[in-house]
Amino acid sequence: MIRALAIVMALAAIARADSPQLDEARRAVAEVRYDDAQRLLVTALEAGGNSPVAVHEIYKLAGQTAVVLGQDEVGERFYRKWLVLDPGATISSDVAPKLRAPFEAARAYLAAHGRFEVVASRLSATEVELELRSDPLALAHGARVVAAAGAAPAAVVPFDRDRRARLATETAAQARAEVLDAYGNTLVELDVAPVDPGAALRPVPPPPVEPSPHPSRAALYGFGIPCVVFLGGGIGFGVAAFYQQDELDKKVADSRHLYLSDVETARKRRDLFSWLGGGGLAIGALLAIPTAIVYFRTAPSERIVLPFVGDDRAGVSVAGRF
Repeated sequence: MIRALAIVMALAAIARADSPQLDEARRAVAEVRYDDAQRLLVTALEAGGNSPVAVHEIYKLAGQTAVVLGQDEVGERFYRKWLVLDPGATISSDVAPKLRAPFEAARAYLAAHGRFEVVASRLSATEVELELRSDPLALAHGARVVAAAGAAPAAVVPFDRDRRARLATETAAQARAEVLDAYGNTLVELDVAPVDPGAALRPVPPPPVEPSPHPSRAALYGFGIPCVVFLGGGIGFGVAAFYQQDELDKKVADSRHLYLSDVETARKRRDLFSWLGGGGLAIGALLAIPTAIVYFRTAPSERIVLPFVGDDRAGVSVAGRF
């Protein structure tokens, strides 16, 4: 008697979880109104609040109606979701081979990609963790603790990048958690064991600290490379200016055999190389100051770097052990 009463109560709970659209969709399928059934099933799914049993039925009926309407790909996608959540599901053996083909294709997908799998464990007397080990169709959106009868529903906690969700519980006794899809339908329910006073709980690891990039390295390259380029260019043009000055002196000394334009050309080259060399050295020297500051601050040593600016000079003072 007690067992029969429990079964009746369970069936009543499932019935309460069914949406009105699902009831109408059942009638539409029975009356061979597949267009109406397909619309009602999608509406029932998007309305949310369905139990796992109702979700399975929605996917099953949606797959059947889509196949009957000639939408084999759509039907196979619904069958995939149904089988991922309920791998042991079957369809009637008297279904026509043409209508059965999408279901068999979905079974092949399940064999290749695996089923939906989630496990629960206790972290402490007031916290449990759900780990999403397999979700090939990305159905899961979040999880929550099943609230007691008459209590407000608990907040949905989304799964993090590691596909884990930590849920707060009000008691150390046995709890029940559920995984929800994006519409708020319950994909699966699972029990969380109570706290065992004689067993050590799994320690909660601290959240990982993301290593922050060292800004000084980028700044060092940003100042150091242009500094080297300008200093190298300044030295190169300076050498070229000295060489051109020597050529100019030779032309002036042998001016009887040269035209005035030859001397002017040599003088212009000398002036150009002198300006380029001096400008490169000046810019390189200015860039050397922030380069030195960044370098000594980046180097792992006890040094103090202080720039200074005077009336007629500027530079960097470095104090510490070398």
